[in-house]
Amino acid sequence: MLYKTQPMKTFSQQEETHMRFRNLAIFLAIFALAGALQMWAQTITTGELAGTVTDPSGAVVANAPVQLKSLDEGSVNTQNTTSSGYYHFAYLKPGNYSVTVSAPGFQAAEKKVAVALGAAASANFTLGLGSSTTTVEVTTGAQAIETEDANLTTNFNTRQVELLPNPGNDLSAVALTAPGAVMNTAGGAMFGGGNFEVNGLPATSNLFTIDGSNDNDPYFNVNNSGATNLTLGLNDISESTVVSNGYSGSYGGLAGANVNYVTKSGTNNFHGNAIYWWNGDILNANDYFRNQQNALAGSQVAPRTFVNDNQFAGSIGGPIKKDKAFFFFDVEGLQLAIPSPQTLQVPTPAFQSAVLANLASPTLGLSQSVPFYQTIFGLYNNVSQAGAKQLGPGIDPATITATNPNGTPTGGGCSDISPSTQPAFAAFASAPCAVQVQAALSAHSHDRLYVGKYDMNIGNNDKLFVRVEREHGLQATYTDGIDAAFNVISDQPQWQTQVGETHTFGSSKVNDFKGSFLWYSAGFAMQNQKAANAALPVLNGTETFALGDGSLSSLNADNVVIPQGRNITQYQFVDDFSWIHGRHNFKVGVNFHRDDISDQNFTFVTPIVLPLSLDNFATGGTAGTQPSLIEQNFPSHQEVPIALYQLGIYASDDVRVTKNLKLTISLRADHLSNPVCQIDCFQRLANGAFGDSSAPVNTAINSGLHQAFPSVTGIAWQPKFGFAWSPGGSQKTVLRGGFGMFADALPTGAIDSFLQNAPLDPGFVQVGGYIAPQQTGPNTTLYQMSQAANASFQANYAAGGAVTPFNFYNATPVQVPT
Repeated sequence: MLYKTQPMKTFSQQEETHMRFRNLAIFLAIFALAGALQMWAQTITTGELAGTVTDPSGAVVANAPVQLKSLDEGSVNTQNTTSSGYYHFAYLKPGNYSVTVSAPGFQAAEKKVAVALGAAASANFTLGLGSSTTTVEVTTGAQAIETEDANLTTNFNTRQVELLPNPGNDLSAVALTAPGAVMNTAGGAMFGGGNFEVNGLPATSNLFTIDGSNDNDPYFNVNNSGATNLTLGLNDISESTVVSNGYSGSYGGLAGANVNYVTKSGTNNFHGNAIYWWNGDILNANDYFRNQQNALAGSQVAPRTFVNDNQFAGSIGGPIKKDKAFFFFDVEGLQLAIPSPQTLQVPTPAFQSAVLANLASPTLGLSQSVPFYQTIFGLYNNVSQAGAKQLGPGIDPATITATNPNGTPTGGGCSDISPSTQPAFAAFASAPCAVQVQAALSAHSHDRLYVGKYDMNIGNNDKLFVRVEREHGLQATYTDGIDAAFNVISDQPQWQTQVGETHTFGSSKVNDFKGSFLWYSAGFAMQNQKAANAALPVLNGTETFALGDGSLSSLNADNVVIPQGRNITQYQFVDDFSWIHGRHNFKVGVNFHRDDISDQNFTFVTPIVLPLSLDNFATGGTAGTQPSLIEQNFPSHQEVPIALYQLGIYASDDVRVTKNLKLTISLRADHLSNPVCQIDCFQRLANGAFGDSSAPVNTAINSGLHQAFPSVTGIAWQPKFGFAWSPGGSQKTVLRGGFGMFADALPTGAIDSFLQNAPLDPGFVQVGGYIAPQQTGPNTTLYQMSQAANASFQANYAAGGAVTPFNFYNATPVQVPT
């Protein structure tokens, strides 16, 4: 990582301003140097075409006119061969072209060529002698291997993208077949996993682009998926490339693979398609684990869960004005009934009655807890116990001490009830405390994608496109097996737009500009907050209730991380300039993008109440071998605005040393900004603050900071060198190699830990109180203790109290470790 998170030297505002001007001067120097450098001329959205013209003797034909015509859109470009008989067309839109060469005293010749994304196509001509105007037509397709540069590139044309086996039609799946790619099966974006890794680099190092603009989720640095965690848009893709190792300066921003997509366009011919996919449980075998449960349960059967997957896509494109203006429209959708099989552990009616009787007994005097426990048991009773599997033995007064002396669970049943609570449960000594049932639940998720694109040939020297994308889906994030009131959903709308303009200056200079805008929202919330509040009311809100030994299933399991989410706004500008000169190809470019994130990821705002054992639960929370606890955070803001940007600039030279040997020399510089909080919400520990127990606690934490880190790497320099050598000019064999430096960017979500700390987001773990509200005195329930801990911390922090009496876990006079 480029960020230095350890305490470092800090700089004054004057010094920081000086360094910014110094860095800017370096950037400008690179731009000036680009005027003397020479480079190739394909980018992540374009290809190129090059070749040599010779006569029958093998001598080069200089100054021969070469005409390139797009067979899809009708545009025409013309240039003459150089003194070495060489021609080169840069920044070509992937598609089908015809190349015609004519020269005085030679027969004209024509070839039809397919130009692929991110690749250099080759079409060499040997002109026959004579003054005949007869055209010799030869058709050449895309080369099986790339021989023109050192980049390790895998290309996928339209047909390959369509026919690739791809369950769910996920856009990023095309990269799974690229050499060096390893599919990730450990988890999705929420776990920092991403879809795949390439050449050992993490998935968070991969960069995805659509029509030259970033399409990563800036929060995780992974592919930007929709509400179903699939990336729709496969039917909108014309070509894709996976550059697993890019030595050209235009590849960068992240150190892993560059996965680039170019979208479809209208042409002079009307075209379109309509596709439908369906999958259901009738086509699928039963889940392995449910079959295992069947075997363990004997006659009890866990059948296949219900699955229903409906997916469709359709497109149409064509001319608005022949050879001038074109349109393309695509719509895609996905409707899922997602299975959520769960194994639930619920208390038996006999155990429920014993617990309620125990709480109401004069011995405990916790009769005011009975209504709360009745609410809890009422939720468990929503689950049918028909065909349930019993867990553990009943209470055996004669053996309980010998088999379970420490009160730990020995089978998930009742054997962890301690001898001290045994008399209250003697009435059902032979009955189980809990049973296990299988729930086969389903929830519905859907996603819709709409794309429109307009292409225009302003003239032979100017080409323009505008693309707009709208996506909106609803995700069934969590389906609760006990009560639907605890279900969690995520509404995820998204907008994207890209604008691109390519201008040709004469026959040797081309400028390619792209601008883009991305906005999406991903909020996670209870499906019905009012119903959740009513189902499990505690004070003025809800809670998550769980047993630490796992003997009973949790209630409202996901509520501790709800609400959370983010709103992302990103805009980007990319400009590449190419100048072809002799054996050299000059290119210089700049890439800037900024992310503004409204971060809502503050967890444990809702408390989690955790009786650590079944006997602790049965006695109201304070008795038993292990006490109950509560964990709760008290953020001062539940939504904070974060901003950061990345600026990249490069210059490179790809030179044809010989017909068989090409070298790539590039220098790229990336500047990653220090993330800022617009309301000054970052905090970190002060150096050595906890070494002095008499120091005020509010000096132990540097809070109210505008920037996340003390400093960041100003510029990440990335020199690269690569070569491609074709022995004997072979089009079937190429040797590649190179070395270089590559830089990564920090995912925005990685800076959450700089937000979720005291004093902005203090959290407390309280141990030993009652589970349910009581009126036996102050600070007797877990909820009251948690509130008191926060009040104590806030007062102590505001008053500048000493470090010694301050403790994040229970707000009691305990020495804090240094």
